[in-house]
Amino acid sequence: YNEDVILDLRLNHLNQFVDYFVIVESTFNHRGEKKNLNFNIAKFSKFQSKIKYLVLDDQPKNIDKVKDEIPLVRKDFGYPPLVTPASQIVGAQALLNVMSSRRYENLSNESLNLILGKYGKLPGEINSELLKKAESIGIEDNHLGSDEYKLMSEELKNLCAENDLPDLSKNIEMVLTYILFPNIALTFFKSLDL
Repeated sequence: YNEDVILDLRLNHLNQFVDYFVIVESTFNHRGEKKNLNFNIAKFSKFQSKIKYLVLDDQPKNIDKVKDEIPLVRKDFGYPPLVTPASQIVGAQALLNVMSSRRYENLSNESLNLILGKYGKLPGEINSELLKKAESIGIEDNHLGSDEYKLMSEELKNLCAENDLPDLSKNIEMVLTYILFPNIALTFFKSLDL
């Protein structure tokens, strides 16, 4: 995909909702190797007054420890394939392990979900101690049930009526927008050409 196109879409879509855009870029890639900077503010001159561009010139501390930790976490997690999102989960857990005083002292919800099979069966065997810890912590079941969905749809219907908007509660995308972004949903709905 083209990062400039995606950024342009985000800037144009979010412009009316934010005071500033913070863009952070590093002079190192994910492997810790030097790289060239890609962001060119001239391509986004329309937003120049809102863009705060930060360049990180220093390699993160303990990056080598994190890189050494990744294969250990991957093994303990049952060798998940290193593709999105599993690769980010493994990398984030490796970082947590390095930052903590003990390995797996903190387990992210995503790590728990991966270990407990919420993302599917893993190809290898999960470290038995880690699996016991994950099972003792458990994961929250935060699925939106049909009753909650109906309640949120009704709330959206009332919100639309109170604000002279057409009834958006029959459109699943609008209901999900309201559920995910309740603080800005009304402003967004008013900006639509309905």
